Amino acid sequence: MSRKSVREAVLAFLTAPPITAGTPPRTVGCQWYPAQPLFAKGATRTQSGAPSGAVAWPWVGPEHETQLYAVGSSAIGKRVLYPVSLCLRYSSNAKEPAGQWQDDHDDLVQAIKTRIRSDFTFGGTLFSAGEGTGIGSEDLHVTTIGPYLDPGGGTVLIETDIELTVIEIVMVAGG
Repeated sequence: MSRKSVREAVLAFLTAPPITAGTPPRTVGCQWYPAQPLFAKGATRTQSGAPSGAVAWPWVGPEHETQLYAVGSSAIGKRVLYPVSLCLRYSSNAKEPAGQWQDDHDDLVQAIKTRIRSDFTFGGTLFSAGEGTGIGSEDLHVTTIGPYLDPGGGTVLIETDIELTVIEIVMVAGG
């Protein structure tokens, strides 16, 4: 695998089927991008006509590679760790009822975490994702900044990163 193929596998797993939260008619969606989108200042981040929504993209951090050994033998392969951050940028109309935007945001984060927990191989494309690196290690880490109002005061913004580790095992010939 490569950093790009890890990003593509994560993106494919999180977009099909689309992740939504809430209950109709109040559902909150997320538009996923293969890389960080660049938005013009003041551009909306919600889907057309929706009072709340988010854009998101996977970001692969520093890659770590270590050799694997079997007892009494030489190296049999490598373990490659890819720290992945799912960068979620949520926005909501500030005129929404108090707390509604917080509920929508939290429901969307929970829906993404539920999808990650549903299959640690992400549909069979990865060795392991979102399961940490060993016993007692952290599986998922969620960091939220905000809420805050955009400079124009019409939109509540919340930035959330959902961090997980993707593990790849590469076996060497004869290992």
